Amino acid sequence: MHELPKFPLLARIIGRVWLQVLILAILIAGSVLLEFVPETKWHPAYLKTISFVGIFIGGWIAIRILGVFREAPFVEAKLAPNLRPPVFMIFRIMIFSIVFLIALDSIGVSITPLIASLGVGSIAVGLALQDTLGNLFSGFYIYVDRPIAIGDWIRLESGVEGQVVSIGWRSTQLLMPQESMIVIPNSKLSSSALINFNLPTSETTLTISLGVAYNSKLDFVEHTLQEAVSRVASRMPSIILKDEPPLVRFTAFGESSIDLKLGVKVRSFPDQALVRHELVKEIKQCFELSKIEIPYPKRVIQQLPPL
Repeated sequence: MHELPKFPLLARIIGRVWLQVLILAILIAGSVLLEFVPETKWHPAYLKTISFVGIFIGGWIAIRILGVFREAPFVEAKLAPNLRPPVFMIFRIMIFSIVFLIALDSIGVSITPLIASLGVGSIAVGLALQDTLGNLFSGFYIYVDRPIAIGDWIRLESGVEGQVVSIGWRSTQLLMPQESMIVIPNSKLSSSALINFNLPTSETTLTISLGVAYNSKLDFVEHTLQEAVSRVASRMPSIILKDEPPLVRFTAFGESSIDLKLGVKVRSFPDQALVRHELVKEIKQCFELSKIEIPYPKRVIQQLPPL
């Protein structure tokens, strides 16, 4: 049985570029041999030709190695599938451009005017496509940093919230609770503070605030609330009770009631609306059966005697 290579990435690189490296080695050997051949009028042309071809073969080797890295497991884990083709296409274009300029310089063609022209052209294109490029690089940041992913439920600092259904190079689409779609430019999304309700897990805590009368027995109130949650959980699997029992915390002595908060673990943020709806109905029914009062705010106005 053959042993697996200790360095699989290096083995794949060698397997991918051995032919190009062999050709490059032959060219280098040929240029060395020319040093020992008496110079003729064709001697400089031979050297320039070998240098020109060798530079392109070196670029070919770099592109082949780039292809190996594209298929590497750690790259697949870091980059989304729809991000890998454009990113590596950009790298290939950069390698080809650099190789082309170096090759022209090797045969005596001045590349300074070309670089200057490219610089001026890049500035003009950058100013004309400022917003588009801003969205493009913001989309790249979203893909690499991954603050959101398709299927996540997020809320922006502007109050807009919804489920991420698409992340493009220019914009991101959110499906809002009203079943309408909102398209957000990536530059605005990347510069906005946002809450991702799927990080670090999709489970979240639903909080309901209420108050009970001062003459209520608080232990009985706590038990009644837990019973109400258990009843709703029996018909709603989105409530998690196995590891996270309902949490009741009395928070303050209010003006007309003892204030408390009920915390219930649910499987995802979109489940909160329906769970809250059912819990409010069940809590009201349980309180009515148990004679637990939810008091109205009260104001006592006293009329002062005339002076």
